[in-house]
Amino acid sequence: MTKTAAKRLKTGEGTPSRSDGRKALLLYLDPEVTLELKKAALEEAKPAYELAEVAIQEWLRLRKKR
Repeated sequence: MTKTAAKRLKTGEGTPSRSDGRKALLLYLDPEVTLELKKAALEEAKPAYELAEVAIQEWLRLRKKR
């Protein structure tokens, strides 16, 4: 990875942002995973990105414990 690419990755340069500071990230997911996530979001009355964010945070937390 070049220094320029690393800087962009670190700063999120070129990535749309929101007022809450979140950055956009494009993920390609299996269609069944996408469907199940959307169903869970409806059941929980929460946006799908919030459920995905919590799941990813948990995975990262568990990964650090290895």
